[in-house]
Amino acid sequence: MKKSNSAKDPRPTDAAPRAGPLPAIGIVVVAGLYLLWFVQAAPPRPGQRLPLRLALLNELRDPFGLIAEWFGPAGTPLGFLDRLPVLIIAALIIIAAIGLGRLVIEQLHLAPGITDLERIVFAAGAGLSGLSTIVLLVGLAGGLGQRWLLWLLVGGFAVLASWQFYRDQSSRLSRPPTIRSPQSALAWLSIPFVMMLLLGACLPPWDFDVREYHLQVPKEWLQRAQITFLPHNVYGNMPLGAEMHALLAMGLWPGEHSWFYGALAGKVVMGSFAVITGLGVASAGERLAGRAGGLLAAVVFLSHPWVIDVSVNGLNDGALACYVFLAFYAMWLARGGACSFLLPGLLAGVAGACKYPGLVFAAAPLAVWAMVPVGRVSNPSSEGGLKIRPALALALLIAGILAGGGAWYAKSAILAGNPAYPLAYRIFGGATRTPEKDAQWSKAHQVPPDDQGRRYSPSQLGNSLARIAGRDDLASPLILPLLAATGIAFFVSRRSPNPQSALRNPHLALLAALALVWIVAVWWLLSHRIDRFLLPAWPFAALLAAGAAWQSDRWWQWAVQTIVLVVLAYCCVAASSQLVGDNRWFVSLEQLRRDAPWPEGAALRIKPAQRFLNENIQPGQAVLLVGDAEPFDLEMRAYYNTCFDDCLLCDWMLGKSADERRLELAMRNIAWVLVDWPELARYQLPGNYGFDPRFEPQLLDELVAQGVLGRPQLLGPPTPDRPRPVEIYPVIAMTTRQPEP
Repeated sequence: MKKSNSAKDPRPTDAAPRAGPLPAIGIVVVAGLYLLWFVQAAPPRPGQRLPLRLALLNELRDPFGLIAEWFGPAGTPLGFLDRLPVLIIAALIIIAAIGLGRLVIEQLHLAPGITDLERIVFAAGAGLSGLSTIVLLVGLAGGLGQRWLLWLLVGGFAVLASWQFYRDQSSRLSRPPTIRSPQSALAWLSIPFVMMLLLGACLPPWDFDVREYHLQVPKEWLQRAQITFLPHNVYGNMPLGAEMHALLAMGLWPGEHSWFYGALAGKVVMGSFAVITGLGVASAGERLAGRAGGLLAAVVFLSHPWVIDVSVNGLNDGALACYVFLAFYAMWLARGGACSFLLPGLLAGVAGACKYPGLVFAAAPLAVWAMVPVGRVSNPSSEGGLKIRPALALALLIAGILAGGGAWYAKSAILAGNPAYPLAYRIFGGATRTPEKDAQWSKAHQVPPDDQGRRYSPSQLGNSLARIAGRDDLASPLILPLLAATGIAFFVSRRSPNPQSALRNPHLALLAALALVWIVAVWWLLSHRIDRFLLPAWPFAALLAAGAAWQSDRWWQWAVQTIVLVVLAYCCVAASSQLVGDNRWFVSLEQLRRDAPWPEGAALRIKPAQRFLNENIQPGQAVLLVGDAEPFDLEMRAYYNTCFDDCLLCDWMLGKSADERRLELAMRNIAWVLVDWPELARYQLPGNYGFDPRFEPQLLDELVAQGVLGRPQLLGPPTPDRPRPVEIYPVIAMTTRQPEP
C-alpha cells in the first residue's frame, strides 16, 4: 500500500484559504485611489484656500500648534483635576445603570445565552434606560429637589453593581466564556479615541440644539424641581430619554452651579453611549469575523469623526445609534435563542424614547421581522429546543417597546394632549399647537427640495451618496475601503469555505447590510437629510467592516493593517482638532464656564449680550429673550421661546395698556428685554423656520415711547450683514420696585 503524504503537510486541514498577494494589492490600490479623492472631497472652509482635509493635514507640519490648542491661549488658567468630579458623577451613573440593567436582565431571564461582554453591554443599555425612566417618574412627581432621594437611587444601584462584579470574579473559574472578550486588544487602538471623547465631553456646550433644549430643558426642570409641560419650548415636550442623565447629574451635584457642572457630567454620560456601542459592535464583530474582526469593527466606529463630534457636543444621536444597534443585535440573538424577545423590544422602545426616528429606525422593522417564523431555537431546558410562534415573538417585542419608551408617550398624552407631540397634530391635536404652527413645523422638517422644487431627483441622490462617501466634512475614510475589503474577503471565503474564513456568520452580515440600507433609505426618503442624523447607520457599517479582518494570509493582513493605521492617523488628528468641536481639554472649567477673558478675536461660546446680562443683572431679576432661544449659560431666570412657539413678548404686550404691560413685566421680575435682531432675521430668511408673525419691530418702539422700556443698549456695531445688532432694553417698571428674593 502506498504511504500517504498527508502527515508531512504542516498546514491544518481547516486552515483558512490563502489567496496570495493579488487581493491584497487590489485592496491597497482601491484604498489609495479612494483616499486621494477623500482628502480633496470636502470643500475649503471660510477663510481657507486648501480643501478642508488638506488644511487639516497641513497642521501636522506644526504639531506643537495643534497641541497648544488643547491648553488655550497663552496665560489661560489650566485645569485637569477639576474634571475629576465631573467624571466621578458620570461614572457613578453608568455603574449604577449597569447594576440596575443586570438586575433586570438576570431576574427576568432576558439573556441566558449571551457572552460576558454582551451582558455588560446590554445591561448598560437597559440600565441607562431604567434610570432615565426612574428620573422621569421622580420628576413628574415633583421630587427633583430631593437630592437625598437621587443619591439613594444611584448609590444603591452602584453598590449592587459592585456586588455583582465581586460575585462574577468569585465564580469566573467555574464558568468559561463561550467567546473570548476582545477588550484587551481593543483597548490599545481605541483608548486614544475614548480619551479624546471623554475629554471633549467634559467641556461646556457650544451646539445650538444642546443650549436650546438638550441641556436647557433639564436645567429648567431642575430649577422648577419638577418635570412639566413647557409651552415656550416645543422640543422640551418631546421624548428626552437620553437627557434624563443630565438632569440626574444636575440633581446629584451640590452648590449654586449644579445645573452647569451637572450638565457636564450628563454630557459625559451621553458621550459614553459611543463607548457602549463600540463594545456592542466589538461583540457582534467577533461573532462575525473572529476576535480581530471585533477589534477592527470597534475601532472603525469609535474613530468615526461624526461619533466623536456628537459625543463631545452633548447631542443625543449617539444614544439613538446605541439603542438602534443593540435592538437589532438583540433581535438577531433572540431569533437564535440566546435572549428573550423582550430585550430587543425594550431597546427599540428606548430608541423611540430618545428621538422619534427611533421608532422608524428600529421598532417598525423589528416588528415586521418578529412576524417571520423563527423555527425551533435552542433552549437549555429542552433537548429538542423551543419553538417560538410569530404571535408570541411580536407580543413580547411590543411589550418590551412599551416598557422601554411607553412612559414618555404617556407623559406627552397627559401633559400635552398628544402622545406624539408635536407630531400627528391632525390626529391628536396638542396643547399650544395650531394649524399654522403645524404647517410651520412640517415645512421646517420636510425633505429638502432642490432649486426646481424636486425632493427625490437623481442629482439629489447623487449628492447625498457623495456626502456619505466622503464629501461631508466629518465622513470617515475607513468605512468604504474596509467595506470593499469585506466584499473581497467574502468572495474569497466562498471559494474556499472553512471554519476560519473571513465571515463566520453570513446571516449576521446580511442583517447588518439590510439594517444599513434601511436606515440610509429612511434618512433620505423621510428626513431633512442632515448628515448627523445618519449616525445610527455607522455601527452597522463598522460591523460589516469587520469582515476585512481576514487573518489567514500575511499579504492580506499586511494590506488591511496598513490601510487602518494610515487612516487612523488622520482620524486621530481630526478628533483632536477643532474640526469636531472644542478641543481646549486642559483649560480650567471655571474659565470655560465664564468664557472670559480671552485674547481679542478669540471665538466666544457665550454671546456678548448674554455675558453682559450675567455681569450686570441683580439677584432675583429675570430677563426676557426675543429671538435668542439658547439661554443655557444665563445665570438668572430667563423667559424665552423657540421659533416654533408663541413669542412671549407678543403674548404679554399686545392689546394691553401701558400699565398692564408694566405689570406683566413686573410680576415676573423682568429687568431686561434682549432682542436678537440677527437671529430674528435668520429665522425669517426664505426657506428658514420662520417666527411668530405677530412680532413687529414697531412693538419695541411703542414700548419705549410708552415708558415701559428704556432706550436700548447696542451689543456690537451694525454691519452690512447685520444692520440692526443685538439690543438690550432696560425695563422702566423695575426701577421703582424692589426685586423679589
